[in-house]
Amino acid sequence: MVHVVATIRVKPGCMSQFLELFKSNIPAVLAEKGAVEYRPTVDLDTGMPRQVLEADTIVLIEKWETLEA
Repeated sequence: MVHVVATIRVKPGCMSQFLELFKSNIPAVLAEKGAVEYRPTVDLDTGMPRQVLEADTIVLIEKWETLEA
């Protein structure tokens, strides 16, 4: 299995709009041959020390069956 981790910086104030558009594309990506997972993640304030929050950043997690996929 191939894992892809990508960081996307979103224009300040546009996170909700970006996530709405991004999520609408998830079914199309998952319909591709070899796609296993495709999801955005965002930082959550846990209150833990030394945590750095990136309010306008999404970390994209992709999983594919093979490199060719």
